[in-house]
Amino acid sequence: PNTVRRANLAFVSKLRLAQTGITEKFYPYPPDFVAEIASTHKPFEKVKGRVNEFLTSGTDLAWIIRHQRGRDLRIEVFWGKGFKMFPSKLLENWLL
Repeated sequence: PNTVRRANLAFVSKLRLAQTGITEKFYPYPPDFVAEIASTHKPFEKVKGRVNEFLTSGTDLAWIIRHQRGRDLRIEVFWGKGFKMFPSKLLENWLL
């Protein structure tokens, strides 16, 4: 079906853009990375279902970010089937 998915945060690599090109309205391919934020309005299980849709459509890596009561943020990490990069290399030079 013709489904447009929008994540809270999405990343597409330069390599993939060079292969697929850039469109004016929306990017018609799965992003390399997505992050979704779970909240009281978007429960974790609902967000996990959305993340699964991204992963089954070809996204390589997804995070679900959620706040634990009385605690810091927690990041759940999900890997897609085609994931080819080592986690240490992926997060090299990232700051949160």
